[in-house]
Amino acid sequence: MTSKAFEGGLIPIQNWYAPSLTSNKEARLGDWSIDEIVGLLHAGVSHRGAV
Repeated sequence: MTSKAFEGGLIPIQNWYAPSLTSNKEARLGDWSIDEIVGLLHAGVSHRGAV
């Protein structure tokens, strides 16, 4: 069985869709390392220039 963690989905209580962190089609983070994503979440910026 393949893990579906971080694949995104609808959060009905908040009426909000969380984009997939594993696909380049949505959040464009599919080829980022975990350390790069964590750094972006902590600092709000990355060496890739995303905010």
